[in-house]
Amino acid sequence: MPTYPTKTLRKTAAFVIAVGLLMLSGRMLWTLKQPEREPKKTPVPLTIESWIYTGQLNDYMRSFEALHPQYHIEVRTFRSQAQLFEELSAAISANAAPDVAEIGGLYGVAQLADSGMIVPLDEKIGAGLWTDLHPAFVSQFTYKQYRWALPFGGEIPAMFYNADLAGHARLTFAQEGTSFPETMQAAKKMTLDVNGDGVTDHWGLAIDTDVPWYLFNWSLNGSNPFGDRDTVMRMLRSWQQLTAGYQVMEPSRHRFALSRFIDGKVGILISSSRKVLLLDQYIGGKFSYGIAPFPLFEGQNYVPNASGLVLLRTEPERERAALAMVNFFADAAVQDSLLRMTGKIPARRSVMERMLTDEKAEPWERTVLGTTNRLVGTQPNVNDIRRWERFSEIAERIELNSGMNLEWVAEELLEYIR
Repeated sequence: MPTYPTKTLRKTAAFVIAVGLLMLSGRMLWTLKQPEREPKKTPVPLTIESWIYTGQLNDYMRSFEALHPQYHIEVRTFRSQAQLFEELSAAISANAAPDVAEIGGLYGVAQLADSGMIVPLDEKIGAGLWTDLHPAFVSQFTYKQYRWALPFGGEIPAMFYNADLAGHARLTFAQEGTSFPETMQAAKKMTLDVNGDGVTDHWGLAIDTDVPWYLFNWSLNGSNPFGDRDTVMRMLRSWQQLTAGYQVMEPSRHRFALSRFIDGKVGILISSSRKVLLLDQYIGGKFSYGIAPFPLFEGQNYVPNASGLVLLRTEPERERAALAMVNFFADAAVQDSLLRMTGKIPARRSVMERMLTDEKAEPWERTVLGTTNRLVGTQPNVNDIRRWERFSEIAERIELNSGMNLEWVAEELLEYIR
């Protein structure tokens, strides 16, 4: 192995280090002279916070995002419109409201408008669109001469029936509608004590938890919601007969109505037209069922439950973004798919009319859409929430007390109705 003198090694090492330092210094000097390059920045989407109670709207919001990548929709879903309204009221008080919220038309609109935290939409939505929206839906969001939400759809009360049980009882349900007395007679035939032990095994009728909505409809006097003392008394007596007279409905079991119908234990279910999707999912072929219009008294029409989107007050950029999303739900393609996707009737009359003539429309769609020429509007009132609660309380008391005097109840209700 060759050897080198120590001094030579030191000189060589010093030379190498010097050259390296010189090269490094040159590199640093060159680098310092170069202009700094800005790293590429990906634009951050503007977030729109949205609260909904119709879960399928989330899919539409993802479609909106795909069309508008400059926006991101942060969605919070509630189990009911009542829960959303309660949370929204608290969020407004805490100055923590979302940018957009879905609200129902039956109650709460007046309170939200009076809060000063939602934006009137009269000038923000085109006049042509307002004209095309069904007036029964628009009226539910019109308060103090302003429109406070864009209605995108709505639901009507409907009657679902177990077609297998109906067939055994030799019953038919007219798709154009069955009167209240006829429906009660059908429910009576479907109320059965199968084993003869004196206990009802199959009830003819079940009504879900939106009891006040159905009572509102039975309180109509022609197209005037809500009617006079005579129509209110008729409604109260009819409710009393369900348990005490006809004895077709199990008292105070409204929260079990859907599950009992799905299990085949109830012949007729009064619920919302949008529940057809849920029933399809959970019945799943266990039995055949049909849908018919909600039973009314002669000359009556339907009070719908409209769904609308409100804008909460925020900075201008976020408000413009939120308005773009709200307008998206009025798009003809969205409206065309709304009934099949959510069970809600589209709000645009032009779309309703087109769907009614569509040869590919399902029978249940025709049944639901066939009622749209009999929809009547209501306007928001500061008493809406108390009226809803009062109707619910009185209905329960009547169910539990078959001999209840209805005269004073009618007078009390009229104070909330007028």
